[in-house]
Amino acid sequence: MKNKIICFYRKNKKAILLVARVVISVSLIVFLIKTQLKDFQSIIGILKSSGKVLLLLSLSTHVFGIWITAVRWKVLLSTQKVRLGTDTLTVTVLIGYFFNNFLPTSIGGDVFRTYDASKKANIPLSTSASVIIVERFS
Repeated sequence: MKNKIICFYRKNKKAILLVARVVISVSLIVFLIKTQLKDFQSIIGILKSSGKVLLLLSLSTHVFGIWITAVRWKVLLSTQKVRLGTDTLTVTVLIGYFFNNFLPTSIGGDVFRTYDASKKANIPLSTSASVIIVERFS
């Protein structure tokens, strides 16, 4: 029986991990909404009554800023002969922002970005860290 479970896990590892991520994410979102947003309907009302153009403009500006961060990081990585796509770096930046929201310091996302870039580009952590440090101070 134990071998069947191990075999099943190995065959379906990606699917199992995806389901686990989705379940955990949805559970956390529901938990946050139920515990932190006491008056969720008032937030919906505020969003409905606000200017749609301004909401779209603010969202677009935020997304553009994330993309600019990824492009800047790509340029800095290219100085070290590291080639990663802007789409890959954008996802890494977004995950880094997620970590920044939940970790006590603002460098938690940078630590993740360092590790993720190192892993995806198959480069030493020191190279990735040096690029993050330069990007942080630029």
